[in-house]
Amino acid sequence: MCSEKDYIKSNRSLMFNFEIQSHTRSFFNEAGEIKFDPPVYEQRYALALRILEHELFTDHIKTVVDFGTAEMALIPMIKQIEHIHKVVAVDIERKILETHLDRAKPYLSDHIKTRANQFSVEVYEGSISEPDPSVIGIDVVLAIEIIEHVFPVTLNDIPYNIFGVLCPKVVLITTPNSEFNVLFELPLENGFRHYDHKFEWTRRQFKDWSFNICERFPNYLVSFFGAGIAPPDYLKLGPVTQIALFVRKDVLDQELVSPIVMNEKYPSNYKLVHKEQFPFNIDERSKEEKVLDEAKYHINRLKRFELYLNAEQTHAQIPVIAVFQFVENLVDSSSEMVAILNANDIQVKDEFIVVEIEEEDYDDGSMGSLGSLYDYETRGGYSDDDCDEAAGRNQEDGVTEIFHNLNLQDDEEVWD
Repeated sequence: MCSEKDYIKSNRSLMFNFEIQSHTRSFFNEAGEIKFDPPVYEQRYALALRILEHELFTDHIKTVVDFGTAEMALIPMIKQIEHIHKVVAVDIERKILETHLDRAKPYLSDHIKTRANQFSVEVYEGSISEPDPSVIGIDVVLAIEIIEHVFPVTLNDIPYNIFGVLCPKVVLITTPNSEFNVLFELPLENGFRHYDHKFEWTRRQFKDWSFNICERFPNYLVSFFGAGIAPPDYLKLGPVTQIALFVRKDVLDQELVSPIVMNEKYPSNYKLVHKEQFPFNIDERSKEEKVLDEAKYHINRLKRFELYLNAEQTHAQIPVIAVFQFVENLVDSSSEMVAILNANDIQVKDEFIVVEIEEEDYDDGSMGSLGSLYDYETRGGYSDDDCDEAAGRNQEDGVTEIFHNLNLQDDEEVWD
């Protein structure tokens, strides 16, 4: 057998360069058990999301199919990606799909803060090896920890269905790296990590399978990486999960070997379990209107703070920066915001927005006190009464928090 370096060199024409950083670690606990931080299932999902958000693909992908979706854990995460408009979730286990259908439906937060464009979810009982009109022409195929669960006859059909019929732009396939198993205690009779696994491949076997796909379907190139890095002394084993990323050549600005032909005349092999259209609101305002509306809201709020009032309490002088922080995602600079304010008869003088205090500002009893303002300043955020909206808008939706909200079981860290 040739060396790994020579092996990769001989197949270089089937590969493309792709790098993605992963700040994770693995270690042995006091009991001598290997642990991953974060858990490997989280790392796989996070990498899938980062692929969907990667700048190389954002202009090319709008639809995703998640084969072997099971509990549909990815859907609540994918729906936050604005350029993804549709997710199709497919699994052969209808009961599992029906049990977790809530994840395919809008949450209360989806109605409160609607998307800026369409997003729909379709859930099907079906197989990754069978073509179906509902997924033909889909942009992205996700096959996370599924191929090791299928029998050889099904495995043989998968590449043809994905690369020959569906013809997606991006395909992400993950599977266990059997070389890593020496670090696990595997009590199962089949010698694998999970009782339902039909095989577990070495890195060379997975690469052979992937390179064969690129030879059979020459419109695709592949790149390899993984999730679950080994502890420092065992890096030669590779990652616990190996990943192949296939990308269609036209996405990489390369010429296709053959034209993409979509044949949608296949019979409907999938059975619809659920279909959902999420609420959305298309904002048709111009850029200037968006900036002006947002700025006016915060000007009207901030002018109520006593700190910004003149001695006669007839005018408020609000620092430009105090308003700019709320619209900086809409403009290139504070000067652009100031120009928009001036064009709409809002006075800006010496880095201050000058606004007249109206009589009703006193009548409604809502003038802010110095105490509430100082509370706002010292906390570096909004006062409780004034800024619930912006506080919600500034909240970060971390992937880890989403995982915890999904209530996935800790035993998922059993690496499967």
